[in-house]
Amino acid sequence: QETEPTMANLKESGSIEEDSDNVILLHRVPLEQLEEPHEFDDIVRPVLIKIEKQRSGGTGVIQSRFTADRFTFEEA
Repeated sequence: QETEPTMANLKESGSIEEDSDNVILLHRVPLEQLEEPHEFDDIVRPVLIKIEKQRSGGTGVIQSRFTADRFTFEEA
């Protein structure tokens, strides 16, 4: 089972977490967890963009679609 990344995943990476102004984590959502998996394939995948730290703004999660052949993210 794939789990969503958290800030705890960065704890062993030295001072990356504490020295950074922004921390953005990407999580590819497994198709088995989706209500409508038929919308996606090997090229277009659902991805959560998790803004975990932002010194000058808010944090949160953005549901997006990643298109591999164009390397683009679109808000879902």
